[in-house]
Amino acid sequence: MCSTAYKKWLLSGAKKGNVVLLLLFLFFIVSCDYDDRATTTSSSDSTADANLQCSGDNPLATDVATNVFSMTQIDTNGLPTGYISSIAVHPSNPSIVLVSYSTFGVKHLWKSCDGGNAWQSLDGSGDTGIPDIPVHTIFINPLNTAHIYIGTDLGVLYSADGGQNWESINMNGMANVVVEKLAYQASTRSLFAFTHGRGVFRVTLP
Repeated sequence: MCSTAYKKWLLSGAKKGNVVLLLLFLFFIVSCDYDDRATTTSSSDSTADANLQCSGDNPLATDVATNVFSMTQIDTNGLPTGYISSIAVHPSNPSIVLVSYSTFGVKHLWKSCDGGNAWQSLDGSGDTGIPDIPVHTIFINPLNTAHIYIGTDLGVLYSADGGQNWESINMNGMANVVVEKLAYQASTRSLFAFTHGRGVFRVTLP
């Protein structure tokens, strides 16, 4: 997908005012320069531990060191019943795993410090907690892992203290809209928020 010819074709269409090709071009640029250190279920943190992968509706730990897959379910010790929407692995410590839930009526963000043997909620409480809304995607800032970003049904929430307190960072035209994907571009320290029907937004991380 990341070919020069394909990039030129998308850019040519975007310059002519084709909105669809413009959005595809933006997604192409992000995808081809995507730092996958801390992201969701579709990927793993190869820089932290090439032998650890996380995937599935239920969290699964997979050892691929010998090309032999050995699946172990890791959501049986304290996690609620519901739809697990994403998984993020800590950029430098693969034993630390975060999972999110897009189910109403349960805690929506959970953390394990031992590879899934035990879990604790990071929802917080009150005005600085995560409200009872679906959480779709997680990003852990590799430059400061205490900084966590989540995409929710009400935009992007941010924690500066490892998940104890949360605040909305919707600004500059971004509404309280569903954010289904967060993607990080390491070269520019840019975090992209892909929304449901309201476009793509970018914030430069400190």
